[in-house]
Amino acid sequence: MLALPCTYDTENNRARSRGPTCVTLWKKAALFLVLLSSFSGKRNSGFVYVDALSAANRSNMKVVVVGLNGALQKRFVLPEGSNLIPGNVHRAASIQEGVGGKGQDVAVALSCCGVAPNEVCLAQFVGGGPGGDQVLNLLEDKTDPALTVRTASAMRTCTTIVGSACSTELVEPSGIIEPAEMDQMTKQIDTLLSTSATSDKSFCGALCIMGSMPPGCAPETYSNLYKKLATDENCITLIDSVIGLEPLLTAMAASKSSQSAENSCLKLNAAELAKLANVKTSGEEADGVTVKELKASVKGFLETFEHAMSALNYLAITDGKHPGHL
Repeated sequence: MLALPCTYDTENNRARSRGPTCVTLWKKAALFLVLLSSFSGKRNSGFVYVDALSAANRSNMKVVVVGLNGALQKRFVLPEGSNLIPGNVHRAASIQEGVGGKGQDVAVALSCCGVAPNEVCLAQFVGGGPGGDQVLNLLEDKTDPALTVRTASAMRTCTTIVGSACSTELVEPSGIIEPAEMDQMTKQIDTLLSTSATSDKSFCGALCIMGSMPPGCAPETYSNLYKKLATDENCITLIDSVIGLEPLLTAMAASKSSQSAENSCLKLNAAELAKLANVKTSGEEADGVTVKELKASVKGFLETFEHAMSALNYLAITDGKHPGHL
């Protein structure tokens, strides 16, 4: 495992030299950009300047974001000074709509940072009905729709009730993905790959595998997508998911060679890492983990997932409001 000796400075949009193992991480979208740029960033007087475009769009290859479990996201904002009271009638001060899902968040973040829509390909299932139509409209000018598959099931809606003191999240279940819909996703990927095969360059320059999978997806779905898409030895791979992790890490380890670039990272939060490693923490999730618990969790994770050391170059660990680690 490699350590990146820097702290991300959100005020000045740059990474600053610090200790050998600890890096203070911004929010998830910025984490993606920092990691992406760390493999091609420019150093100047000890600083690494974030340059996501040069890494993600290397040789005009696309960033492929796998976000199979998206949602229509609604924010039900309560009047100022009020909070959710169970059993009461609440009238919203405003309603806001957006796109939900880790993969969708990354695609939107890249768009906000200036990446052209035709350079970001979002592999996603979008449900039918008005909710799915709305999600497509919100993403229309942000991503390439070539890997979007509409499904027979309706698009789920996730609602955040925003009060003055706290927020409450209501998450609808995802619709089941039918075998024919998964087959359609595979066919659309194959079509893009066959096009790139005639151009002497790989289709995918960076691959992000984000979030959970909807019901109907096999545990090997992410590993199968990785094997199809990450064919370039320099492909940057970022994973933010614990679903299907073992077959995915096995596939990643098998694809590594002495010529492969050191450019694969798994992002977990501390609670997820401890659970995967079978390590009991002393406090609640909001309290953060101790250094001892963190070390035990990393050790236990590497012992539990035998291919992790070969598959990964970086392990990024967030811990709520507490400092994260890389």
